[in-house]
Amino acid sequence: MRKIFIGSGQLEKFNFSFIRDVGVIIAVSLAVSQVAFATTNDPPIKSVDNLISVLNKILFWVANIFWIVAITMIFYAAFLYLTAGDNPERIKKAHSQLLYALIAIAIGVLAYGIPTLVQDILTPSATPPPS
Repeated sequence: MRKIFIGSGQLEKFNFSFIRDVGVIIAVSLAVSQVAFATTNDPPIKSVDNLISVLNKILFWVANIFWIVAITMIFYAAFLYLTAGDNPERIKKAHSQLLYALIAIAIGVLAYGIPTLVQDILTPSATPPPS
């Protein structure tokens, strides 16, 4: 490996050959999947129920990614608190980061409840209201 000199320190040049290998693996897997799916003539979505099922699966994964990001934001805010020391600017940044994380979690909790609430409001109930 060649060494790169930057200022007074040295950095060894990073070997990027693994990126090429990963690219080849991805290309081969995409080609195989295209061949495998080219033999079927049926569309993946045949009805509205299938569409709703696919959307629910997509939203499930989006929600999981959302929660991972929200928890990561809380850990980042905690890291900012731990490394702030006596610097009031960094403490203020940690406060705002924690506030944004809590707002994101509140929105996430509401996002789970609002569709059920709207469905309950818009769907007529099976029993008539008391008179």
